[in-house]
Amino acid sequence: MSSGIVLIGSGPSLNKIDPRKLAPYDAIAFNRSWLAWDDWEFAPRYHACLDRVSIAIIGPELPPVIARHGRTRFFLHQDAASAGIADGGNVTLCGLVDGDRFGGTFTALTDFGNVGAVSMQVLQLLGYRKVLMVGVDGDYLPEKSVDNDANHFRDDYARGRVPLTPALRARYTGHWPVVASECKRLGMDVRNASPGAALTCFHQIELDEGLAWLSAIAHSRGASSLEGLNS
Repeated sequence: MSSGIVLIGSGPSLNKIDPRKLAPYDAIAFNRSWLAWDDWEFAPRYHACLDRVSIAIIGPELPPVIARHGRTRFFLHQDAASAGIADGGNVTLCGLVDGDRFGGTFTALTDFGNVGAVSMQVLQLLGYRKVLMVGVDGDYLPEKSVDNDANHFRDDYARGRVPLTPALRARYTGHWPVVASECKRLGMDVRNASPGAALTCFHQIELDEGLAWLSAIAHSRGASSLEGLNS
């Protein structure tokens, strides 16, 4: 396994890049992102839906998605069991707890307010140490309705949820600095290649530069392995 991965968020900045460029890399995507996987021309290695409210909405939609994408590993809030989704195979059911440090197991992940932030500890548990974020804007516009969703990369991504309130906005954005601090403490290098992102707690980088950074990681690991074989 490579130590590098792309975290594909759901912000509107995702429409400013070509997601097909991400196909060669390990990737994690979230919630209803599967609606776009055919357009992306790849399914990510991982998918996560780690929020109780979100899994209540999209849980019934997930069984055929899980069956179709047998090579994608799904990390789902434990309430997915209510939709008949069992732990095992390519599904890992996860629990959330309060706290300000990364959880040490999938059954006790710390709730950092949004699926992207929570998933950082999933990546840490999987052994990833380099994370390139795309579509992670870190900001949300006020909403009166969700008919024209300005806060996600497609209008049908979040259908069924309530309009964004100030309290939800604070929940979605407020924990990112804590996550950044935890990543640093645990030796994870995180860079954000989301055009126009409002997050200031991660190093900003252009997409092509970020992908070259991940490719250099893979090449370096490959070269080290060859040196070991030839020594």
